[in-house]
Amino acid sequence: MAEDIVKTNPDPTKNVLDLVKEAIKRLDDLAAAETRRIDAMFSERDKRYEQKFTDLKVALDSAIAERDKSTLAALAAQKEAVNKAEASSEKRFEGVNEFRSTLSDQQRTLMPRAEAEVKFEAAIGWILAAITIIGFIISNALRIR
Repeated sequence: MAEDIVKTNPDPTKNVLDLVKEAIKRLDDLAAAETRRIDAMFSERDKRYEQKFTDLKVALDSAIAERDKSTLAALAAQKEAVNKAEASSEKRFEGVNEFRSTLSDQQRTLMPRAEAEVKFEAAIGWILAAITIIGFIISNALRIR
């Protein structure tokens, strides 16, 4: 019987070593499974972050394109407004220059007031002299009759 016990349990440390090896293998398997789980989790998160980054990049590019369009439209509108303002100023200055030209022509062609008054006084003197002469002629003509 003692031999039977020895044959069934020849080396008691071998069983403990086998148990330890199995426990180590099981821990290694658990560690490997945990590593795969963590790697899968990181891989999934990487994909999500990459997708978020791509979506943000597309949104940013779209926003920049829209901003550029609106900026170009605003610049075109401002340029058109400046051109209209310049054309309006040119027309106004043309009118002012025409008015100045008219004033200059009037100044050259019209007689100054003092000179006109002198000429009118001279004309009035001639008219009064003519009236006096005509009155004298008429009174003489009436006496002769």
